[in-house]
Amino acid sequence: MSRLPVDKQAAKDAPRGQEHYWQVMQQLDCEVGFTLDGVYRKTNASKASIKEYISRLLKAGFLEVVSEEKDGIITRYHYTIAKRSRFAPKVNREGKECPPTKRDVMWRTMRMNSRFTVDELVIWASLPEVPVKRNDAFDYTKHLHKAGYLKKNGKTYTLIKKTGPQPPKIQRLKQVFDPNLNKVVWTQEAKA
Repeated sequence: MSRLPVDKQAAKDAPRGQEHYWQVMQQLDCEVGFTLDGVYRKTNASKASIKEYISRLLKAGFLEVVSEEKDGIITRYHYTIAKRSRFAPKVNREGKECPPTKRDVMWRTMRMNSRFTVDELVIWASLPEVPVKRNDAFDYTKHLHKAGYLKKNGKTYTLIKKTGPQPPKIQRLKQVFDPNLNKVVWTQEAKA
């Protein structure tokens, strides 16, 4: 089964993905810990994808095993959160934290500096591990302007819609989905 686009997941009330798993883990975290099954019951995802994310978090030190129960050949682990994080940690299979995406750093930069040009955005948002190219910044600002997040005056943009910390996503369908609002905020009109 192919993965649904994030806006379709929201529309189908199908919470899944690392942000959702992390929220559930935070809700279930207590002295006795939480289990894979506990997280699974509160999501609309496969056990395999949740298990994979838990494995990554263990390797990165975000989770730790507090106890285990043996029932024949089955071992049920109880986890607790060892390192707190407001947002779901982005961790690769080796347990190393992934750098923020280009859109993460561009959105954070826009929220910090409400007025900017595309060239300023490139300079301010570029990190050694995440360089932002001019065409990336231009494409992102173009879509955010169409979606009503940015006001344009000559070459200067002003951020007029700060919906939250997560960057709006530009989907392949050429629409903008805002995870802070959990909805599509702009769709490219079909050409006649």
